[in-house]
Amino acid sequence: DVCGHDGLLYGICKLQGRVFKMSADWVTLATRLGAGSSTGRLLDPVMIRSQGDHLAVLNWFSARLVRLAAF
Repeated sequence: DVCGHDGLLYGICKLQGRVFKMSADWVTLATRLGAGSSTGRLLDPVMIRSQGDHLAVLNWFSARLVRLAAF
């Protein structure tokens, strides 16, 4: 899944459990988080949304919503 925020794109990778920050032309600028089931990790992320100055990522298996500051 991908969402936009302040002219940037944010995407998730289900396999790596990462959040990617990308330019408008899809060039990766930075990444955050990683795969796993502990705090601050993503386990099969399926959705990302921009909420003000934060991002919210929904994990499929745990049904947990992980919030992180837009970076």
